Amino acid sequence: MTIALAALESERNGILTEVRNIAAKAEEAGRGFTDDEQATVTERLAKAADVNTQISRLKAVSATTDEIDALMGEADAGDLNAKALQNARLGFGASRKSVGNVFTDSEGYKALMKAHNGTIAESAKGINMPAVQIGGFKDLLTGSDRNGGAGTLVENDHLGVVEYRAPAAGGIRDLVTVGSTGSDKVEYAQVIPEGVDPEGTRSGARGVYEATTEAPVSDTVTSTQAGVKPKSKMTFRKQSADVITVAHWMPATKRALSDVRQLRTLIDAFLRTGVAREFERQMLAGDRANPVDAQYEEFDGLLNMTGVQNTPWRGNVVATARRMIRQVRDKGGNLTAFAVSPAVNEAIDLLQDRQGRFFGNGPFSTGPQTLWGRPRVEVPDLGDDVILGGEWSTLVLWDREDTTLTATDSHEDFFVRNLVAVLAEARAAFGSLNPQLMTVGEVVDPEAPVYTDEPAAA
Repeated sequence: MTIALAALESERNGILTEVRNIAAKAEEAGRGFTDDEQATVTERLAKAADVNTQISRLKAVSATTDEIDALMGEADAGDLNAKALQNARLGFGASRKSVGNVFTDSEGYKALMKAHNGTIAESAKGINMPAVQIGGFKDLLTGSDRNGGAGTLVENDHLGVVEYRAPAAGGIRDLVTVGSTGSDKVEYAQVIPEGVDPEGTRSGARGVYEATTEAPVSDTVTSTQAGVKPKSKMTFRKQSADVITVAHWMPATKRALSDVRQLRTLIDAFLRTGVAREFERQMLAGDRANPVDAQYEEFDGLLNMTGVQNTPWRGNVVATARRMIRQVRDKGGNLTAFAVSPAVNEAIDLLQDRQGRFFGNGPFSTGPQTLWGRPRVEVPDLGDDVILGGEWSTLVLWDREDTTLTATDSHEDFFVRNLVAVLAEARAAFGSLNPQLMTVGEVVDPEAPVYTDEPAAA
């Protein structure tokens, strides 16, 4: 490819040299072009323009093998993300039951109870209940849909920016897209942010003068004279997200295993919540290079993602939030929701004007919690020094396999202690299709007033 490119550039330069020589000859003679010279110049410039087109096409695919693997065009990126998001789901079913209900209603649990006549005696041995598949990661977090999953989210010809739906209160997990995967590594196309990489997305839109010549750009013809329109580009880099396993278990007595209500409480209040909170923490602050515990694995969360924008403090949380909306819009996105900590959420609710009137709904009004028309989602694990915002659907949590719950007395000496180990396990990967459409806003003082004491300008 390099040889072909060099040959084309040599051919183009030879043509331009030939044209310049004809022009120099006419100039030395103090005359214009003869009819034959004019025909030759016109034909050779047309040929040079054709060669220039070939050069441009060849340069577009002249990256090294590694770069070709990493950089891709819009069509390829769309195909890759359509594949990565082909089973994506968002939202909640109309009727759901808890994870604990799914476990106690499973055929495996019913068979276990039937084998023990409805009550597991403390002397019972060899309890090894088969794993109960809860469903996908979304089912683990929000319950199982009695009527099946929600519809497909992303059309095959779309990069992966999905329609936003107002989330239920809960956390990051209610905002992001949840897809699925059958491998331990998910490959997807990520937009290279503008200004981050020389090969990144770039907008070149400018006003263009009318062409004053039919000749192509050359040493003697400028792009302005030729009326050349500026070029923009959107480039993508192939990224991969590793699937990690989040799991924990707890001991339960055989009596608790026999008590359906108590078992549901143990599963829903402890096992389900524990797995969900850990994924929530990692989606926020996961750090693959520096996990909170070196013996366990993490993916990179939103606060540690390369390419995510930062919004400096603007004097109060309302002004900072408004700047965040603008920054995301400047990159071609739409900020669909804000994620705030409980303390920051409270401070926003309590903001008042000079007469002590609440800017928001106030204590005796009903209505949604919003900021600049965008929903505010309270995230317990988020720090009080930031607020998060952006096009949340571009963040994707990929389900690796059905979440499972397992009960057994084969752990250590549990069989002589009348205990049963109940294990919850989920596997998923996390990534961003376009990190520049998310921004982290700095919060210095969430209670700072939205007005100043300075006199108004005359």
